[in-house]
Amino acid sequence: MIERQRKRGTVYYTRLELIAFCEKSKNFQRLFATWLTSGCQLSIRPTIDRVDPLKNYSLDNIQVLTYSENNKKGNSELIKTKGKKIIQKNDKGKIINRFNSIKEAGIILGINPTNICNALRGRLKTFKNCIWEYDR
Repeated sequence: MIERQRKRGTVYYTRLELIAFCEKSKNFQRLFATWLTSGCQLSIRPTIDRVDPLKNYSLDNIQVLTYSENNKKGNSELIKTKGKKIIQKNDKGKIINRFNSIKEAGIILGINPTNICNALRGRLKTFKNCIWEYDR
């Protein structure tokens, strides 16, 4: 088994092992055929994804997803695995919400995370009539 470093994890299989994995995968074959008939549209291109993002690339920890599915999954995993927890308080100091990250707060509330960050850093006193603090 050849070990290769990738941008986001170590790969623990050879190229031939990956080809064999894809040949056996009905999901890969279906996604690949759909991708070809679409004229090779990027959003439905088959990609290799880690089932558990905290583990490395190994044959027992990979799955085939479309590019857009993989992108959405990656973004949701970033929210869960990265960032500092934050608290949203009303103008009286009462806790309204707790979030795992600035990005998560922005997505859930539909607001610009840059302004939340500015409030946390003291550049803004409040944002959207709320006080923002890091959760300790």
